[in-house]
Amino acid sequence: MTTRKFSRRRFICSSAALFGGALIPSVTPALNMNYLQIQRLHPVRFIAGLVFNLAQAVVIKVVADEVVQALKQHDFRFLAQKTRLETCDHGICIEGSNFQHPNYKASMVVLGVANYEAHKERQLRLLMEDQAQQERIRDTLQYLRDERIDVRLHGDLYSRRVSLDTEPDDLFTLDYLLMASHQEQHYMNLIDITGTQAFKGWNA
Repeated sequence: MTTRKFSRRRFICSSAALFGGALIPSVTPALNMNYLQIQRLHPVRFIAGLVFNLAQAVVIKVVADEVVQALKQHDFRFLAQKTRLETCDHGICIEGSNFQHPNYKASMVVLGVANYEAHKERQLRLLMEDQAQQERIRDTLQYLRDERIDVRLHGDLYSRRVSLDTEPDDLFTLDYLLMASHQEQHYMNLIDITGTQAFKGWNA
């Protein structure tokens, strides 16, 4: 089944009313997270901080199911009228096992940092079209491969090694990054190699 791509530029233009009134401000708490706070983030939020280089991507609340459906159906009238972007309380999002991957992806699309296409199993599949994002996700995937990191994707029963077959959207469909006792060092290394500023001052 062929999925239908949708231009981010067209989406933003179609939703001008939304973006005119609901852009969230720069969020300082995300810029001052300590390691324990970052460790408690859902791994998809950590990956988003690396790839999008944006604090808002780390602390934004997931949007409602209706927004996911509106994106799949390209219902821009609903999006412009109903979608509101907010940050988690005190800039810290701790969802645990309740993290909703399609809803988070929809938040990234509404925020305007990623394009998307509808996906049969995942509902939405994020597309990286910005060159800097592509470079950061490439470097992230290469590091995870080199370090032989295992991941478990949402809905899978077993973990798998990050390989050449691992796609960018897989990193936004994670339940776990399995880094054993070396998580802090791996996180520090990933922040360093991607050059992200989303966690600036995180280990202060």
